[in-house]
Amino acid sequence: MTTPQTNPPVQIRALPTCTYQGKHYRIEWRGRTRYGERCKLSPIGGGKTFWVNAAKVA
Repeated sequence: MTTPQTNPPVQIRALPTCTYQGKHYRIEWRGRTRYGERCKLSPIGGGKTFWVNAAKVA
């Protein structure tokens, strides 16, 4: 009789959140681009992602 194999639990990393213009967003990416320090934000409730200046993100 063989022992059934189980897969290890999957680690899900939560994306950091921020506030931009009074609304809450997930930070998809943050770093230096040719346009300066930028963040790629997506609305928490779903929607279109967009890029903003990182200095404007709280």
